[in-house]
Amino acid sequence: MRNSAFLGATALVAIFGSIPSLAYSQTTQTPADAVPGAAQIGVNDRSDPTKDTESGDEEIVVTGSRIRLPNTVSSSPITTVNQQYLQDRGLTNVADALNEIPGIRGSVTANGAQGSFGQGVNFINTFNLGSNRTLTLVNGRRYVSSNVTTIFNQGSAGTQVDVNVIPTLLVSDIDIIPTAGAPVYGSDAIAGTINYKLDTRLKGVRASLTTGVTEQGDGFRYNAAIAGGFNFAGDRGNITLSAMRDEQEGLLYNDRAFLRANIGNGTNPSTAQSTTLGRAAGVSFLNDGRLNPGIGYNDSTTDGFAGTILIRDRTLPLLTRGGLITDATSGTVFNAATRRAGAVQNYQFDTSGNLVAFNRGTRFAGVQEASGGDGFRFNDFSQITSTLRRNTLNGFASFRVAPALELFAEGTYFHSRGDELVQQPSFNSSLFGGSSGALTFDVNNPLLT
Repeated sequence: MRNSAFLGATALVAIFGSIPSLAYSQTTQTPADAVPGAAQIGVNDRSDPTKDTESGDEEIVVTGSRIRLPNTVSSSPITTVNQQYLQDRGLTNVADALNEIPGIRGSVTANGAQGSFGQGVNFINTFNLGSNRTLTLVNGRRYVSSNVTTIFNQGSAGTQVDVNVIPTLLVSDIDIIPTAGAPVYGSDAIAGTINYKLDTRLKGVRASLTTGVTEQGDGFRYNAAIAGGFNFAGDRGNITLSAMRDEQEGLLYNDRAFLRANIGNGTNPSTAQSTTLGRAAGVSFLNDGRLNPGIGYNDSTTDGFAGTILIRDRTLPLLTRGGLITDATSGTVFNAATRRAGAVQNYQFDTSGNLVAFNRGTRFAGVQEASGGDGFRFNDFSQITSTLRRNTLNGFASFRVAPALELFAEGTYFHSRGDELVQQPSFNSSLFGGSSGALTFDVNNPLLT
């Protein structure tokens, strides 16, 4: 579970000044053979020798070398997402729009398993180079990082910004510039720079309310947002405010039948191997749990049968939630027919601590591959998305004191809570080493009776 809140405010004074350069000249006729658009520097009209050429009647053209290029001219292609696109798609979160762009892959989202801290964040990842390599700008300026300072966060260490904080209703444009930002901003812009342009001088009121559920009737979500602004002092000043509330009901893997089926990859055994896996009598490739029983055993590289197949209800036969008793020397699980004399390898502890019989299911060629049985199922400890609650407030104020002087201030309040619905337990097993390794004890321990 994660609770996070931050307050951010900036107050800046921007003073823009320019010192004009004066050039005394008199416009003259451009020669007929001049190239259109070419700079004509120091051209004298000598077609009439009676004209006074000593009076300084010249056309002076000064060429600048540091003119800022518009967005239509760039060394890298710029992808722009605007407010109209967000409205047409019914999107209430800028991350949902950006993650549809082909160049953005591997972003950290609220979907799937979450780390120990920072559940529910959205970190954008350009070209899958790492979310800490995509720089987030808001109106051309860096923004407060949302990444928690721990190795158990949702992304790698860096200054990532949770873009849930961006007020969608105030978005004017979002410019995605790949790779070109590093020379200006540093290593956190190696993959790209994303600039969120907000309408900070809004005039009037905007509001939106979006709600819905999945086709299964669950996953309820709603988003309510309002923004308003007004001018004053003859349109020299403006105040803009916005508020947003966002909620998402989480979903588990087992809430969906196709995920509950727990279909996964398994190693297709050969005919000879199938006789050594301790399978029950009568089990063959026709009924061992493979998704396609038309695929036979993998006896050679030329028989046309795949070495890896899909199996139903895939489990880990050497791992259970309560603990599995195995042979201390080999860690192998045997069934009743093949276990060593006096051994109890086919027993497990249930979640209440009782010693009960263990069913390992139908084994496949891989050590940790079985169909059915009591082995560990990842889908029992996986989620589709977290439960989320977010509140955002934004305020902007600006005042033009003079053509070359503008005062402005901005502030943001953001509070987010994300709950991971389920998390895998900790294990001690022969599969692991060190402090997570199997616990060894005597089979005559009275607590096992």
